[in-house]
Amino acid sequence: MDWLSTDPTDNSGIFIRFPDPDRAPPGRDSVLQNPGDAASLFGFEVQIDATQGGDSPKDAQGGEVEVVPPRFRGTGAIYNESRQSLNAVSGLAPNQWHTFIIRATGLTITVDVRVDGGAPERVTSFTYDPTSYAANDARGNPHRGSPSRAGARPDDRTGYRYIGLQSHNQSKRIKFRNIYIKPL
Repeated sequence: MDWLSTDPTDNSGIFIRFPDPDRAPPGRDSVLQNPGDAASLFGFEVQIDATQGGDSPKDAQGGEVEVVPPRFRGTGAIYNESRQSLNAVSGLAPNQWHTFIIRATGLTITVDVRVDGGAPERVTSFTYDPTSYAANDARGNPHRGSPSRAGARPDDRTGYRYIGLQSHNQSKRIKFRNIYIKPL
């Protein structure tokens, strides 16, 4: 997937492996009020944000469940996941096309980036373990980021997964092209 930011303060991302936002997610009896919550609560976000903005994860009462350093909210990171092996990548300038190669195999996600058409560089590797989070941490949801099951259909709320492109506000312009998906 190619992406281009038009401003150094752009904030976007690619959500992977989340359930249908128009259906009740696994483990819930009703549809979420905000469809975007299906992606943020039940999937993973590969971040595009040179400013490394955002907050550490919070519980339902608004308290921090873990102080996550800002670098885990920067471009190429799995957003707010401190248990990833994250490498800094330089040269991700605005107004140049860059490529993410995102692989999700089992519960492991890797992200490589090609800076302005160059050779791929590993940005991160992350293996999800829902038991590694505190009890009040929504990131420990056992249904989060589950792989699609072979033969699952879009109307199967427990076995079919989606991807999504994030847009925070209309003044930010991230462009995407060459989006390819293939089974591994």
